[in-house]
Amino acid sequence: MHAGRKPDYIRCYRVLSLKAGCSWEQARRHYKLLSQRWHPDRHPDDPVARADAERKQRILNLAMRAITDYHKVHGCMPLRARPKLRQPDGFDFGAEPDPRPGGAAGAGRGRSTLGWLSLVLLAAAVTALWWFWPAAESPRIGTEERVFTGQLRASSDFGLGKAGSRTAKFGFGDTPELVRFVQGNPTSVKGSVWYFGKSMVYFKNGRVAGWLNHVDNPLRTSSELSAAGNKLIHIGSSSKEVSRIQGEPLFKTPSRWEYGPSYIEFRNNRVTGWYNSPLRPLRVAE
Repeated sequence: MHAGRKPDYIRCYRVLSLKAGCSWEQARRHYKLLSQRWHPDRHPDDPVARADAERKQRILNLAMRAITDYHKVHGCMPLRARPKLRQPDGFDFGAEPDPRPGGAAGAGRGRSTLGWLSLVLLAAAVTALWWFWPAAESPRIGTEERVFTGQLRASSDFGLGKAGSRTAKFGFGDTPELVRFVQGNPTSVKGSVWYFGKSMVYFKNGRVAGWLNHVDNPLRTSSELSAAGNKLIHIGSSSKEVSRIQGEPLFKTPSRWEYGPSYIEFRNNRVTGWYNSPLRPLRVAE
């Protein structure tokens, strides 16, 4: 055995054809039987068989010596949980198996998997924070300042009567006060999300940015604008025409007007394109 290194007792048990945790008497009996089977004197006329028997006898002696030394010190048989996967011809009783599952390679794969999982969770957390966390009052996209243009409108501006009226509705860009006037008090509030039973209303920068309407708890919402008639926005329409047809945006830059999840793009105050989300339909000529 190598000095200063522990024997691999699982290999010792294998050499002696034993299972880990056997009794001392079983180990002695197996050692005697195997020593008789592989004794070199059984092959006096065959040099090759004799040399092979001498090699195996040395391995038996090493295995039994390691188990005997352990038994003398501790008063019990050694127990090991895992053999090494690779077994050379000459037993190296000083080699310690890697205790990690799969050895060093398995530990590397485990670290790699944990690394990817951490990145995925971090990306999900950043996305959630970006969507739900209130932004600054004047956030910037590139070098353009996004200006909040929504007006705090009274119930009379919408033709509303009493709070909770069936004809009262709220929509994108409305304030929490108006949502409470139309829908009533939420059942619970978590961050920028108001819950009305199973339905939810999302706020961003203190304005309605979207909602999830459940049939069990319907919301009184509307994405319609009444001042535009049947007119539609076309490519090349001016910003004044867009303002008259679609109304003032929730956020505005020289190159983009945002209506919740939908937006209209401009160049030189003329419409060059748009994104029409079903959550906030635009009055555009598709």
